[in-house]
Amino acid sequence: MQYISKMVKLSLILALLFLASNSYACPFKLDRELYQGGIAYGKIDEGYDLFLDKKKIPTKNGNFIIGIHRDRKVNALFKAFDNKTKKQINCEIEVKKFKWKIDYVNGVEGEKVTPPKSYFDRIQKEQNLMVNARKALLTNHFPTSFIMPVHGRISSPFGGQRVFNGQPRSPHSGIDIAAKQGTPIKAIEDGKVMLAYDEMFFSGKIIVIDHGFYVNSTYAHLSKINVKKGDTVKKGDIIGEVGSTGRSTGPHLHITINIFGVNVDPLKVLKD
Repeated sequence: MQYISKMVKLSLILALLFLASNSYACPFKLDRELYQGGIAYGKIDEGYDLFLDKKKIPTKNGNFIIGIHRDRKVNALFKAFDNKTKKQINCEIEVKKFKWKIDYVNGVEGEKVTPPKSYFDRIQKEQNLMVNARKALLTNHFPTSFIMPVHGRISSPFGGQRVFNGQPRSPHSGIDIAAKQGTPIKAIEDGKVMLAYDEMFFSGKIIVIDHGFYVNSTYAHLSKINVKKGDTVKKGDIIGEVGSTGRSTGPHLHITINIFGVNVDPLKVLKD
């Protein structure tokens, strides 16, 4: 009994020490609630480094932007490290759940749904190009607002799982905006063109633009590309035209917005 009593006391002491080390107020603020597939801007106090999911969040004058994964099942646990006192403050913030839509798309060419093995090397190469294009970290520009790249009907929303010819596929990484063939497409923010590729198997003619601080946008299925890799673009610049190249059943723009490796709902980001 005496041994158990000592163990209980030790457990209480350790619990109090843990609470004491994490009882400081969170040294940052977010501008909105967190949702699956959503984004948030934040501001952290001077002298702190901020981490989420073991990734250090880049900041500019204390400002930062984060994205929440579509399938995130747990709350966001931020870790703020005080560079002066060397203390770590843990801040858990609720992530609200969202119910995603399922889209059924028929009439897609068979090889676009299940490509023959002869295309595997090409597809892998193109996936590697996309991954590398999204790794860049520009720190000379902090993206603060994003405009619609083209206006039209949202033919497929973000996050919905697609079923091509009855075969389930990965959840939709962006949104599809139906528009006439040849409709001009605008850059949603200032940035640098990291990829301008003429014909990917799935995405057709495609552009990837880095907007700084691990924020990038991807424009797919274009009929025409007006920029090249390495170009600097301004918000509103015409970068290409709407088309139906790659895995597509009609003219539209597919746009993906990726923040630090997380695809987010463009409709929560883009403004008219």
